[in-house]
Amino acid sequence: MKKKFNVTGLCVPEKHYMVILDKCLDEIHQLIDDGAYFTINRARQYGKTTTLNMLSKMLSKDYLKTLISRHLIQPNPLTAILFPWHLQNIF
Repeated sequence: MKKKFNVTGLCVPEKHYMVILDKCLDEIHQLIDDGAYFTINRARQYGKTTTLNMLSKMLSKDYLKTLISRHLIQPNPLTAILFPWHLQNIF
């Protein structure tokens, strides 16, 4: 299959042209191994979703993953007041 440029949503390395993220992913993996916090914040179409997807696949070898979304608990005002800073940095 011929690769193409993707400007909407998740990039798949086998289907789309994309930047090599190996060094970035290794650095984030090291932060996680060290128990450090990190954020991924960039403008639109900068590769945040693709980075998190690839990181998720990389971490599945060493970690049990859990998805926590603040959108799932937002209806509870108490939770939204007490924990917003924790939930913004979890993927």
